Amino acid sequence: MSYKLTPQEGRPYLVWHEAIARFAEHFAYVSIDRHRGAEQADRIMDRLKEIDAPAEAIDALLARRGHAASVTVADDLASKTAFLSFLLMPDREIYIAYFSADHERDSAPLLAKLAAALEYEVVETS
Repeated sequence: MSYKLTPQEGRPYLVWHEAIARFAEHFAYVSIDRHRGAEQADRIMDRLKEIDAPAEAIDALLARRGHAASVTVADDLASKTAFLSFLLMPDREIYIAYFSADHERDSAPLLAKLAAALEYEVVETS
């Protein structure tokens, strides 16, 4: 299963620094890696090119690449399954995917906490 987080109806995306401030306020552990975020954005752009995505989609991603960050949040650093990792970019949904059923189960409270911290909705994507 995977999910995306989007602003509640009628609300804008949070600006990048506000989202990061909320992560720090609500989670015991926050890791922000801009280099890795740029690499993830590059991989997405490569995939979009492979599938002949519209140039507008690629250009929009390219415009946000400089503000991409790979983010990991957790409350228990000892846990190998209770964490969320995702790509944060301005004006874009946050996609959450899991590597196992245990990861999804153990991270469910963190997903709810992340959505509440950002005041975003959780939407199932698969």
